Amino acid sequence: MQERAWWMACLCFAGCLTPACATAQGQGEVDVEALVKQVQELAEANRALTERVVELENRLAESEQPPAPQAPTEQAAQADAAAARVALRTYWDDGLRFETPDQAFRLKIGGRVMFDAGFFDSPNYWSLGGAEIDEHDGTEVRRLRLNFSGQIYGDYLYEVEVGFADDEPDVIDAYVGMKGVPVLGTLRAGQFSEPLGLEALTSANHLTFLERSMPTQAFVPYRSRGLGFSNQFLDKRLTLAGGVFNGGVDQDNHWNVTARLTGTPWYANEGRRVLHLGVGWSHRNPESEYGFYARPGSHLANKHLNTGELPADEVDLRGAEAALVLGPFSIQGEFLRADVDFLPEPRDLTIFDLDRFFTLEDRHFDGYYVQASYFLTGEHRVYDPATACFDRVVPRNRFRLRGGTWGAWEVAARYDELGLDDFDVRSGVIGGEGHNLTLGLNWYLTPNVRLMMNYVKSHVDQFAYEGDIDIWQTRFQADF
Repeated sequence: MQERAWWMACLCFAGCLTPACATAQGQGEVDVEALVKQVQELAEANRALTERVVELENRLAESEQPPAPQAPTEQAAQADAAAARVALRTYWDDGLRFETPDQAFRLKIGGRVMFDAGFFDSPNYWSLGGAEIDEHDGTEVRRLRLNFSGQIYGDYLYEVEVGFADDEPDVIDAYVGMKGVPVLGTLRAGQFSEPLGLEALTSANHLTFLERSMPTQAFVPYRSRGLGFSNQFLDKRLTLAGGVFNGGVDQDNHWNVTARLTGTPWYANEGRRVLHLGVGWSHRNPESEYGFYARPGSHLANKHLNTGELPADEVDLRGAEAALVLGPFSIQGEFLRADVDFLPEPRDLTIFDLDRFFTLEDRHFDGYYVQASYFLTGEHRVYDPATACFDRVVPRNRFRLRGGTWGAWEVAARYDELGLDDFDVRSGVIGGEGHNLTLGLNWYLTPNVRLMMNYVKSHVDQFAYEGDIDIWQTRFQADF
């Protein structure tokens, strides 16, 4: 650019200098002052010309650049936002998942299918019992469920799970929630599991045995409707959950307060070393009939341990839980107790008032279990600090018949005991006592497909009959 301006200035200078020189030569002398003046004028013209050339070149460069983006209109902004909401990313992560690019909206579609077959060897004759208490071989679809869960606008949660194993659809979970609430953490309102018990809160998809222990069956509430919270403290080493509930699936006439406190004093090697401790408590005011029952190791078995419906005024449930994971080996146990305060019995006074000697007094029932498992292929039980429960086992190598890999194999054993008897010479409750020894073998073909086999040696001691039951049961399970 400067070179071009310089040559143009030189040409102008030469054009102007030639007439001056010719005039000077014709007169025989040179006018120096005139020449100096002309040179100054030429220099000024060159400067102005140079500035003009620079201005023209700048304009040319600007005309070649793309136009600067304009601020979008409100309509265009709304269209872009709508397009962003519609554009869902679809992927598989132990279930079919959808989410927006900003992850503010998420949806997971899941489900489970569990098919059981059971075989029983029970006494041909129960002492003082009858044929109606005998077990019969059979099969059943233990669980068939479809689940939808996710979040809205990043902060709001929802879940709906429906079961189809029975004759009619059954709502299992149905709640909405909000996360990030100060102090309380996550809030949920609707129907969901009350926070009580390690075995009870661990999903059936990830249980070590086909059925939960008898104490868990008898004492821990199933699902309830209410308002609950859960939060984590001390770098996720401490969890606190609680809530207020209005009855369960089959009971809707009383209020309950339930809470669970857990701690993880040891969590190392990405969860291969874990120590879990916890306590739970639930205060319930049925002021009506309330009962406890359990089946001996199989859902196909009868409810041999059963208190029947009790006229309960208040019920307090207490539990203590512990679990230890040492690589492929783990051990877990819980103790559960129920204290029942009975309603006063309506009665007419007599001259001797003998009825007061036969009124129901406060009673308590309890039970416990201890279990251990070992992965022959080196995997370990997966502990989730967020929920303080156990989660999905992922085999190191999925089962591939042609590839020569056989998934994960786990052996396990459990002993559980339950007592539903509490009586004396005046009154009491006779619900029976029993204990089970369960041996298990689990084959994890993939993270979502599992084959389970259990053998249960159960002893039942009822007031009306007593005996042992041998149970062989298997389950094919697929969940996502």
